[in-house]
Amino acid sequence: MRARIMTLFKTFIFGVLVTICFWAYKANWITELDTPHEVLYVRDEPQLQPLMEGQPLTIEHIVNWAQVFKGEADPVEIECVAKNMYFEARSEGTAGVYAVTNVVFNRMKSERYPNTACEVIEQAKYSTWWLKEKGKLVPIKNACQFSWFCDGKSDEIKDVESYNDYLDLARYMIVTKDTILDITDGATFYHADYVKPKWRLSKHRTVIVGRHIFYKQ
Repeated sequence: MRARIMTLFKTFIFGVLVTICFWAYKANWITELDTPHEVLYVRDEPQLQPLMEGQPLTIEHIVNWAQVFKGEADPVEIECVAKNMYFEARSEGTAGVYAVTNVVFNRMKSERYPNTACEVIEQAKYSTWWLKEKGKLVPIKNACQFSWFCDGKSDEIKDVESYNDYLDLARYMIVTKDTILDITDGATFYHADYVKPKWRLSKHRTVIVGRHIFYKQ
């Protein structure tokens, strides 16, 4: 199992690098590129650190690329995805953040779910009392698709530095969502490895990334 996870993770890293290099080449950012393992020289972007052979890919690398990526995305969608990254997977490392976001995008492509990131992430049963009495949409506790959105806990962003990184990463992933590698193999469901929801029995397990187990129909 550990060998399979390592193979999947290495495939993910290679896929991310290839995606980055492709878009960088198309945008004419790269002045010297032999293979994905060579140093990348980025014109007029001295703040970028070279990705050396054998150097582990981290969220800082991806964020650095995202900061110079020229694509546009809806700021509201970026915020929704960044919050989901922060609350669902900030302790899961880069692969975990990518995998959780892959699920959001896979749901957006499915006819079973809404077609925007915010609607997917905020899909829940809402309190009719709050709507009628206060005019507010308040999700019923533990009755939503992504647990952080309705767990009754504060949604205050305490680690602002990490959240700002997720904002950049979210923008990059939204703009490139049709070409980035899906390391979940099409998953539209996942759960933490310390719970065993009944719905998992009717799904097909695809991969395990960190402490999350992923499934598709």
